[in-house]
Amino acid sequence: MAFPRVFPFIGAIVAIAAVGLTIIGVSTDYWFSTTIFHSGLWRHCTSDTNTICSELKAPQSSEMAISALVAMAVAALLAIISGVLYNKTDGSNNVARLCGSLSVILLFSSGILIAASLMRYFSVHVETGYSFTLMTIAQFLSFMAAILIAHWMEILPLLELQGLEDYRPYHKNLAYNSASEYLDHDRLIHLTIVDMF
Repeated sequence: MAFPRVFPFIGAIVAIAAVGLTIIGVSTDYWFSTTIFHSGLWRHCTSDTNTICSELKAPQSSEMAISALVAMAVAALLAIISGVLYNKTDGSNNVARLCGSLSVILLFSSGILIAASLMRYFSVHVETGYSFTLMTIAQFLSFMAAILIAHWMEILPLLELQGLEDYRPYHKNLAYNSASEYLDHDRLIHLTIVDMF
C-alpha cells in the first residue's frame, strides 16, 4: 500500500518548510518592529533618519531557536530515511521505526523550543514583526510534520500485521494480500480504525 508510505515524505517536506521559515525567522531582525526601531535575536536597529544597528549578545531565546532549527533539520533527514528504508524486510522496518520515532520526538521538541523562544521574547515586547510570525508558522509546521510521521508510525505495524504491503484490489469489495488471502475491504477498514483507538 503506497499511500501510508507517503506520510514520512510529506512530513519531511513540511519539516523542511519549517526549517526554511526558522532560518529566515532567526536570521532576520524583525521579531519586534515599530516605526522607530526593529530588533531581532541578534541585533537592534533604530531608523530615525539613518538606520543604526547594534549587535546584541545572544540571549536565551536565540539559543532555543537555533536548537529548534537543528532539531528540525535532523528530524526532516530522519523522516526521509524512515520512508526510504521501509520495505518488507524486518531489519529495515526496525530502522525505519527508530528513525521515524526519533523524527517525531525531535519535531515535537523543536516545536516546544520555538514556543519557549517565542514566549520569552513575546513577554518582553508587545508588537511583533514578520520574523516572529514566521517562527510561529514554523512551530505549527513542526507539530504538523510530527503528527504526520507519528500517524505513519501508528499505521506501520497494522499494515505489517495484516500483510498489506502488496495491497492490490482484485474486486470491488475484495482485496488480495501477500498471504494469498482475500480480505473483505469494509471489514479491513473497520478493523484498522478500531485497532487505532
